[in-house]
Amino acid sequence: MKRMKTRTKKAMRTRTKTLDGLRRSIDRIDADLVRLLNRRGADAIRIGREKRRQGMPILDPARERAILARIQRRSRGPLGGAALGAIFEDIMTACRDLQKKGKGK
Repeated sequence: MKRMKTRTKKAMRTRTKTLDGLRRSIDRIDADLVRLLNRRGADAIRIGREKRRQGMPILDPARERAILARIQRRSRGPLGGAALGAIFEDIMTACRDLQKKGKGK
């Protein structure tokens, strides 16, 4: 009985270590995503300025459709094209808002 308890505790510690490692990996990925999204936002601000300079509208529906189609085609992982499309729609909306304002926070 005591031997079984020891094995169970050991297995739980191993699972916890594995879970902690996976969570640390996600935390690093999240940090990368934040950095990249802020870079995208900064570029969007510059694009908005250029659009205003050229008298172009901020919203370019054809461009956004092309981006979404490209993202959905590139999806090779567990996130399907529809899920990535929804994520990128939110990203593009946030970046469009930055373009309208012409500046970040």
